[in-house]
Amino acid sequence: MIKKIFVTLLILIFINFVFSCSVTSDQTVSKEELFLESGKIHAVILNNAEKITFNQNGGKLFSKKYLVEGITNKGYNKKFEIKIVSNLTWIDYSKNDSIISGKPLQFLKYLERFDRPDANKPFENITISEITTLSGGTYIFNENGARFYNQKNYVFGLTAELQTIEIEISEILYAIIEKTNAAGSILATMGVLVGAIVVMGIIAMATKESCPFVYSYDGENYVFDAEPLGGATTKGLERAELSKLEHLKPVNNKYKLLIKNEVPETQYLNTMSLLAVDHHPNTKVYSDLNCTVHVVKMPEKIITAEDEFGNDLTDFVKSEDDIFWQTHLPFDTTKIKDDYRHQLTCAFPKPLDIKSAKLIINAGTSLWGSQMIREMQSLYGNTIESWYEQMDRKGSELEQMLGFIEREELYIMKALIKEGDEWKQRASINGGGPFISETRSYDLDLRNVSGDTLFIKFNLPYGFWTLDYLAIDYSNTAPHLITEIDLSYAKDEYGNNLYSQLSNNDDQYHIMPNIGDYFLAEAKAPTLLKDYKRTIFLMTSGYYKLHLDKDKEIQSDALYKIITEPGAIVEYTLKCFNDWYSINSE
Repeated sequence: MIKKIFVTLLILIFINFVFSCSVTSDQTVSKEELFLESGKIHAVILNNAEKITFNQNGGKLFSKKYLVEGITNKGYNKKFEIKIVSNLTWIDYSKNDSIISGKPLQFLKYLERFDRPDANKPFENITISEITTLSGGTYIFNENGARFYNQKNYVFGLTAELQTIEIEISEILYAIIEKTNAAGSILATMGVLVGAIVVMGIIAMATKESCPFVYSYDGENYVFDAEPLGGATTKGLERAELSKLEHLKPVNNKYKLLIKNEVPETQYLNTMSLLAVDHHPNTKVYSDLNCTVHVVKMPEKIITAEDEFGNDLTDFVKSEDDIFWQTHLPFDTTKIKDDYRHQLTCAFPKPLDIKSAKLIINAGTSLWGSQMIREMQSLYGNTIESWYEQMDRKGSELEQMLGFIEREELYIMKALIKEGDEWKQRASINGGGPFISETRSYDLDLRNVSGDTLFIKFNLPYGFWTLDYLAIDYSNTAPHLITEIDLSYAKDEYGNNLYSQLSNNDDQYHIMPNIGDYFLAEAKAPTLLKDYKRTIFLMTSGYYKLHLDKDKEIQSDALYKIITEPGAIVEYTLKCFNDWYSINSE
């Protein structure tokens, strides 16, 4: 019987391959990465937090015409229109008294299409001496040469209301595009355990560098719902974590989960259970880093949020709408601070006599920030196992690493509260994601804060963070009922029973060493009280180890600079990004 099923699956895969079916999924990309992607543009998020959604045809990336104009050596004024597909085959131009002959147009497309301030500057000083058109005509300009002007890139399309939209790239923060993957579609034929999971896995293998993927069964499909334990890259960093499961629904009084390894790492899961929180329908429940849940009724909305240049970010963080403020690399080099950090200052209303509050915040690790976990650990080369051992002994190496993480605020950022004329740290905010960033709650001590306004400041390193929501809760609302639910079933793809490994907090881990390893889990759903709402959290403890190249030599100089010099890690990140960008843009 198993053989017949296997043969049937192979036939289905072959049929799918022949007909070139495909699976699509949405992916967030920076405006710089937009030039490297070919997917349909579903939506763009503007610098002012406005979201523009296109109709089923999607938006498209275009380059507006720009012109080359000058007086030829015969005294004629000539003007040439240049587009992405240009009427020019090559250009000779002079810069700083040096003539560069026969440069291919692709070089100009590189400068023009990337829409970076530092990439556009060279056009200011370029003097074109000669051009040749596709029709074969050659034009030589006089001693003053010809100049570029009116260079712009834009996204063009129709909205659902058939309104024509044209948006300059400079106005866009990031875009949401449709990615098509034929390989994913072939596997998708294999059913509900694959489907969207395969697509997520392919994206994860290409981009993500940490955490197991958790899929919740919503009654019809397994939906990607959580990615716990980010950053716990060895046993010395093992921790427990609560992850809210937005899509989990009871089916025949059972909750069903799929936990899968999607990336090149070995995952060590110690315990796993569910936490059911029953609460009034007009309240929301959030967790903190100590696995404590907080019930929030009417949080106070943010008054203002500004970055270090006075840019208004309020619209990005005033609601849980999945419109994230985020930094991307490369960034405007004319506005880099010496410490490579953004400074976000937020203001909230505050009752005069209040002494404590809960900060409600959705702060996530960027996709590039997730990739840098692997990049930084790869610097240890053939000494990585020794480094792991020292970290696991919780000695000086762990202290040094925790000190580095605290100083640089790469994955845990400090919330600074204004008390009089001073800023004091009153909370440490953990970054989630990068694919799912969860809103969490943090206790704040406000005993030394006077006045009717609460000011909170964050100093975020460039390129590592996203922010979706900021609010303050002054209520003291309690949940009606909290029930911890042990797993009633847990088996891997080979039918092995994992219950004993996942039920006790001990050194019996369920280990998933390979991409594609997974297990299914179930838990009985307790009866929900009448007129109450239920929020479900997954409680997970464990860690993981990345699969790294252990044959390389340790990069001692780079490690020493990163660990000892403030801001050096962001400088190194920028270099890594530019190297990656150069390779992928060729």
